[in-house]
Amino acid sequence: NDFIFDTSEIEILDNGNKINAIDGTVISSDKSIKIEAKNFEYDKTLSTLNAKKGILYLKKENISIKADSILYNKGSSTITAKGNVKINNFLKKILIETQDISYQELGGIIKSKSKSVIMSSPSPLVFSVSAVLVSPLSSVSTPDISPSDDVAVRLYSSAL
Repeated sequence: NDFIFDTSEIEILDNGNKINAIDGTVISSDKSIKIEAKNFEYDKTLSTLNAKKGILYLKKENISIKADSILYNKGSSTITAKGNVKINNFLKKILIETQDISYQELGGIIKSKSKSVIMSSPSPLVFSVSAVLVSPLSSVSTPDISPSDDVAVRLYSSAL
């Protein structure tokens, strides 16, 4: 199985190809991803796990992604989060707030087309059009930009 469910309620449908669960935790079989959420919908055929009102932990990257809706697609190794998104790097104490993100596990690239606030020091950086955010989020360096510019923010110290 792709995921281990530890929830208060679980419903298994379509000969085990679909799982609906309420209030709890889902962990990937390799233990690299942990999601705590109010509701889960797993589709084994599509290799997708949808979580509502949840927080996803990427253990290897040491970051969390909190959002109203989180979609993990195991087949394409992507995470999409929408609504009140907060990304936190626990080691470097970087917090990103936005309304939507797309995270590609291969390459570790986080993208957002929403206004994004990056807080890594007492004064936050605000990007209003789009931001391409590269993880693991270890340092922040920005070119000379204005808040209305499209931006690319390099958030780790090694070369791309």
